[in-house]
Amino acid sequence: MIRYQFSIIHFQFKQMAKKKKAKKLEPTQSTVNQSTGNRAATSTRKKKKSNMNLKQILIVGALALAMLAFIMQPVIRYMNSGGSTTETTNNTTMNETKADAPPGGVEPQFRKDGELAFLSSDKSETLENIDIEIVKDEASITQGLMWRKSMDENRGMLFLMPQMGPQSFWMKNTYIPLDIIFINHNKQIVTIQKNTTPLSEKNVKSSQNAQYVLEVNAGYCDKFGIKKGDFVRWQGN
Repeated sequence: MIRYQFSIIHFQFKQMAKKKKAKKLEPTQSTVNQSTGNRAATSTRKKKKSNMNLKQILIVGALALAMLAFIMQPVIRYMNSGGSTTETTNNTTMNETKADAPPGGVEPQFRKDGELAFLSSDKSETLENIDIEIVKDEASITQGLMWRKSMDENRGMLFLMPQMGPQSFWMKNTYIPLDIIFINHNKQIVTIQKNTTPLSEKNVKSSQNAQYVLEVNAGYCDKFGIKKGDFVRWQGN
């Protein structure tokens, strides 16, 4: 009987001990759950931060690529142009810096066909005189001063155009920089295009209708005071 009661007491004691142990474990489990929640929150923050860093890296990378493409454009143009370092600032292109060979491979020579005088705007004063080569047929007008490497200061070429109207010249195959003087049917200067670019195919135009065109060395008009409104007079074929 005593052993039976002792067994019951012992069983009750063990039950009480288990309850106490369970109570001790409950805060521990709560702590574990809280710790797990903290780790989950920390993991979420790290993931968000990682995503933000990735976006920033992508944005910086895109900007860097755009800047690199902008910087590389001149290099690409340089490579595509065959390595030419000359920029087309005067509207000339690669094929405009090369001259064709002259007919027969011989440089044309000046031919004196007459003389020309520059007169002041009131015709009271002769400003200067030059020897002129006169061209009037289509082939000679087209060729002009092409392939000539030099021309004396006191020389020029006079073009007798077929009719009065807008005139346009170019410097293809022409090595000498020129002052191009446009003259109307009254032999009055209406336009002066100074210091034209050798070998350029850019059109050099008169600002008014003209019937005659005179080409002299670049700088001639400034040196001798030839200006718009002055007159010319010539003798020759």
